[in-house]
Amino acid sequence: DWFILLMEGRSILKTHPKIVIALYIAKKDGSDFDQSAVTERLCMEPDVSHKTHTTANGYRKPAFWRLTFSYENCLSVDDALLATENAIRSRAEIIEEICQSFDLTVGLTVNIYASHDDLPELFLSAERIHFWSRLSADIGLDFWWDEQE
Repeated sequence: DWFILLMEGRSILKTHPKIVIALYIAKKDGSDFDQSAVTERLCMEPDVSHKTHTTANGYRKPAFWRLTFSYENCLSVDDALLATENAIRSRAEIIEEICQSFDLTVGLTVNIYASHDDLPELFLSAERIHFWSRLSADIGLDFWWDEQE
């Protein structure tokens, strides 16, 4: 969470490391797929799901199914990935089956919110790499800096 620190009469925005992990399931080519089948098979409601559509400026937005996990005061990317892994572990085989049946892919976006001097540990254990590679998951890292520090 964000909070205001008062120092020498000035307010300074201060953050604690926060990690938000978005788990995406999508077609490799970005085309539409049966998102309700994914929801039904996983017995999980996505935070967001979209069909393929074209924006007003002509950009083609791909279809996807997304589930988001948020961890406050998280000091390790590996710990956040482990917590996400634990949340879906019982459904990992189903995710693999869905991806094979519908030609889908899994992706993770790890969003890290922190000040430049308060980064979480950027470490991935062999166990995390093994689990996510079993799902053939692409993993992206996004950093969001507290510019006011």
